[in-house]
Amino acid sequence: MKYSKRLETHPSLPHIISTGLIVLAVLGILGYGVARALPLLQGPRIHLTESEPDEQGVIVLSGTVKNTATLTLDGGEVLINTDRAFTETVPLPPGRTDLVFVATDKFGKETRYVRTFIQPHLALGDVYTELYGLPSEEETSSETTESLSEES
Repeated sequence: MKYSKRLETHPSLPHIISTGLIVLAVLGILGYGVARALPLLQGPRIHLTESEPDEQGVIVLSGTVKNTATLTLDGGEVLINTDRAFTETVPLPPGRTDLVFVATDKFGKETRYVRTFIQPHLALGDVYTELYGLPSEEETSSETTESLSEES
């Protein structure tokens, strides 16, 4: 015996499939729109990398920005290259220095980044000499050398 059953489709099945495809398309378009708008909603971002100050107290600050139209450092404009990167060389005076970066996007939203540096005023040996009137290491080592040479 042969049993052949014909599969019968439900009369509203094509309608359900077409409605499902439309819903998937709308969700895909909305998801794409949110993914593209999210960086704009987050505003400008600054990623800073820095080196240690050299012996003269000069530091090289570099980094990258995202969603940024303009970047300033303590009120002065910082040039941003096509890779969205920047580099600034800043002399640090003795004492505390607050460097303020302000990134602004094309809609006027700002992000501020403050980095504080502390440069010592004097070398440690100079501090002891000024505070206590003690000879510095250079004076001590030269006196020791002189006294040894006199004895021989």
